[in-house]
Amino acid sequence: NVLVMDYHDNYMTKLAEEETGIDLDFYLFPAEEVVRKFEMMVSANQQLPDIVHLWLSDVARANYGRNGVFRPLNEYFEKYTYFFNRAPITEEERENIMRFGTSPDGNIYAFPAYANAYGDISMFSWFINVPWLEKVGMKKPTTTDELYEVLKAFKEKDPNGNGKPDEIPLISSPGWNGNVFYLLINSFIHYNPSYLFNVESGKLNVPVITEEYREALRYIKKLVDEELLSPLTFTIDQAGLKAMVNLTDDQDTIVGMFCGSTVTLFDVSNKPFEYDASPLITGPKGVKWCPNRTPNYMYTTYITKDCKHPEVAFRFCDYWTEPRRSLITRYGEPGVHFMYRPDDPAAFDKEFPYPSNNLGYEPLHTRFPNVPTPWSNQNRAIWREHFCCMLPANVYSAQASKNPLVTYYGEAKEKGYSVDAHKNYMAYEFYSYGVGAIPRETVTRLIYTEEENLAIAEIASSINSYIRECLALFCTGGMDIEKDWDTYVKTLKDIGLDLYLETAQAAYDRMYK
Repeated sequence: NVLVMDYHDNYMTKLAEEETGIDLDFYLFPAEEVVRKFEMMVSANQQLPDIVHLWLSDVARANYGRNGVFRPLNEYFEKYTYFFNRAPITEEERENIMRFGTSPDGNIYAFPAYANAYGDISMFSWFINVPWLEKVGMKKPTTTDELYEVLKAFKEKDPNGNGKPDEIPLISSPGWNGNVFYLLINSFIHYNPSYLFNVESGKLNVPVITEEYREALRYIKKLVDEELLSPLTFTIDQAGLKAMVNLTDDQDTIVGMFCGSTVTLFDVSNKPFEYDASPLITGPKGVKWCPNRTPNYMYTTYITKDCKHPEVAFRFCDYWTEPRRSLITRYGEPGVHFMYRPDDPAAFDKEFPYPSNNLGYEPLHTRFPNVPTPWSNQNRAIWREHFCCMLPANVYSAQASKNPLVTYYGEAKEKGYSVDAHKNYMAYEFYSYGVGAIPRETVTRLIYTEEENLAIAEIASSINSYIRECLALFCTGGMDIEKDWDTYVKTLKDIGLDLYLETAQAAYDRMYK
């Protein structure tokens, strides 16, 4: 990784060598040709490093395993796991970690890493301008009808008070937690654009060809036609949206609601003090979902056929699953980049006496303010990879703060807390709405065989591209929701939707039945 200045003169390396007694040598692949370089090594029958860490598809991992390049680790998990068995993860998390890492032949060819930051779970989040609500005499909307009326008032009643028709009632971009049209669709039917399929009683279906999805498109188009949802939502980038909301105090606020992240859209601005999290919207049939991201299940560390001491290599991977060392892989050196409470509880509690969120986890760690994080800066502290770490939410999100937790809108400003304290409050306020707002059964990661992947790889890419394209066209008038709907469905089937669904169902049955 280009941010790692030295892998040998490196805190993670020195720590591991000192604590395990293992000498580490690094073979660095070219940053732009990692997979290709490894393929060439394998094809030339070159001797491989004992441990290889690189990102491969599920199918590539299975192929290398089946061909004897990677060792199956099933037996090692039974005999040599120590820290992994004691990792503070739930049984469900443990089962999923093993399930998603198991190839179709039943073997596990990679040592897993797992990261579940609570703040990353909700796929979308949106925020509403409270002074504007007060100006128009309305409350936060909770239904699609109420949302329409609030946005209409934002457009017509000059809530920023400058006498100009410059208000943008609702807008978003494709940035982190953006794309508001997906959130609106979920007031009509559950649709997670990352996974396409829904499931009911074990049977997969396709939400984007249903009448519920079509009704959602009609609603969105109505908002666009009446200039309540800005059409820029379908074309603007993150920088463009940030320029609209990240204003100085003397500039008039022009955005009533936005969908995105307060972390990425605001930096020097105090404008966040005007906004609060807005609840999910219930549709006309009582539907109220918010797609959730799955935790990060990563299978990127492999023990190769040329490793002479595979049990030692496996135990080295297992070593990193201990909570303190897992945090080191992400945050750097304890006492320098972050503080780990068990190292010195009294000092930790004195410097960081408050939880940083309302999740109920006992504070375990926190980054030092104003210390550059190695994850996003050049460093000699970490390898800049989630290397065999186990970071469930009760570890990853168990953070502390110097400031009391903000619990209601306006508290941070009233008590002189920083704008960051208010942004943190807003983020977790929406997470309380969005996290878990999904059906009991959902489809997430599916592990395909090589044959299945060959059958659907091109089909899946074409289908997803066509769905995204038509979504924008239906909502902005480029396609007619009434006249062009049948053609849209037929085109998806002509591309291969039925084969994709059939193949996904087979993979789902293999994994879950």
